[in-house]
Amino acid sequence: MLYFFIPIILISFLLKVIINNNVRNKYDCVELIGFVTVIWAIELFIVTELLSLFMCVDKTHLVFAWGIVDCCTLFVLATFLIKNHIPLLMPFRSEIEFGKIVIKNKKVDLIPYLLFVVLGALVLAVSIRTVPYNADSLAYHLPRIQMWAQNKTVAHFATPDYRQISSPVLAEFVNLHVYIFSGNDIFFNLVQSISYVFNSFMVYCIAKRRLLSQRGALVATFMAMSTPIALAEAFNTQVDLFTTVWMMVFAYEMLVLSEKSEISIGEDVFRIIIMGLCMGLGYITKQSVCIEMVVFSIILLIVRMRKKDDFKELIYSIATVLITSLIVVAPEIVRNIFTFGAVAAPQVGKNQLIGTLSPGFLLVNFIKNLLFNLPFSFFEGSQDIVYFIVYAFAGVLHVNLNSEFISECGQPYVINSPTIYTHDMAINPLNVWLLIISTIVMIVSLLKKRRCWSGFEWAICLSYCAMLTLLRWEPYDTRYQISYLMLIPILVVATLEKVLPENSGKLFAIYGVIGFICTSSFYNVFRFHANLSTHEAGIRPAGYYSMVGQFREQQAISSFINQKKI
Repeated sequence: MLYFFIPIILISFLLKVIINNNVRNKYDCVELIGFVTVIWAIELFIVTELLSLFMCVDKTHLVFAWGIVDCCTLFVLATFLIKNHIPLLMPFRSEIEFGKIVIKNKKVDLIPYLLFVVLGALVLAVSIRTVPYNADSLAYHLPRIQMWAQNKTVAHFATPDYRQISSPVLAEFVNLHVYIFSGNDIFFNLVQSISYVFNSFMVYCIAKRRLLSQRGALVATFMAMSTPIALAEAFNTQVDLFTTVWMMVFAYEMLVLSEKSEISIGEDVFRIIIMGLCMGLGYITKQSVCIEMVVFSIILLIVRMRKKDDFKELIYSIATVLITSLIVVAPEIVRNIFTFGAVAAPQVGKNQLIGTLSPGFLLVNFIKNLLFNLPFSFFEGSQDIVYFIVYAFAGVLHVNLNSEFISECGQPYVINSPTIYTHDMAINPLNVWLLIISTIVMIVSLLKKRRCWSGFEWAICLSYCAMLTLLRWEPYDTRYQISYLMLIPILVVATLEKVLPENSGKLFAIYGVIGFICTSSFYNVFRFHANLSTHEAGIRPAGYYSMVGQFREQQAISSFINQKKI
């Protein structure tokens, strides 16, 4: 199964060699990690699509295809090393020096690495132990993989559930390879759990890039890792964390480009192409991230225009991003056109966006989604207060709170309990409360003519507001917000470190409170899912039904089947 991950190592080596010899445009290690991840995903996407054309998506052809990818990468790497007379390990001299420092017990801050290793290992262990039990897995995530493997192609097939053929495909492409190489679904959840660790690492790197303190970067990282809906999704086959991977790489590149004195399509073409690829990969993983990417792109464009970049260079850059992303999404669009006569199936996802542009409805929908995340388990009765505020607000504006325009299928507005830790209903009060407080602080700073936020923080805030406004409310909509919620801690810490002295007692106290709440949140969510993995969700095949009230019946059926050896 690890066979198709080998290109990651080879691509890393190749890019490291090229980047180390690029005196014209310097790239840092985090960019290298992002580039490798994106290129590997594109290779997997191309391999899958090409083999699918000839109905050859099977183990033999996949081994052959990935072997060709490895050989080509090795050839380019060897050619570059020989041509430039570069010793084999020279590109990794900085990493080697870092290892020597660690071995000699010199002062190195290993806390961030320990945080990722320890918490990441716990999440990965529970993820492997957990059966893919969620309803979406049973409805279309897993069935489509089985059908693709059976048909040896990812072409559309006859099915009563349109989601099996028209929902975004990239995460299932990865698990298709996992399934073909391993022969089972034990490792399916790893796509999400590995993405969870990757996203947490990127939050730390972005925080450091924003010049936040070491303590602040750790607080932001732990806050992102303890976001209830993000942690809960790390144990199943949903795709929102995997989608967030492309947003994190996109956000980091946006930050790099916004910091430069000037950009040009010549010097920054690779970064611009990577951003375009991220947009395309995000679209074919889950379209909810596209709103965030569009807002980030607009903010970046505004920043570059304020720095008086050449207008033609900006036009070329925009065209490059659009063309690159369109190339990535083209195969899926073509399949949908042939099957449905449209870019996307009209039966799928049509109720996820708001159904009207009326200002009153837009405002009420924003309030519904924003306040949905506010109830705290520490404050009994907070749900009732939120109910009252939302209903009163809708009444003042004379808007039907449960209208189908702003409520999926006209469902009555309800607020999930903050003690529910499932993968689709967990709410995230800490992130949203701190966002609201940070926004108020920013507004006060603006009134006092003090600059509080950079363009990056504005992009985080405005993209989340756009998402809350355009996303039609449903009881499960917090999972669509993961890519937004995991970036909010950076905004929060940046605001705190702008308005409070670096070593002030107030700042330490606030970090302490945040750390306590995050620890409590992480423990509660992790305990819930770890308990599932050792009970209902850890038994095959009964575990597939552990969250839909059928566990006992399916356990009895499974026992009967095992006894009869059917």
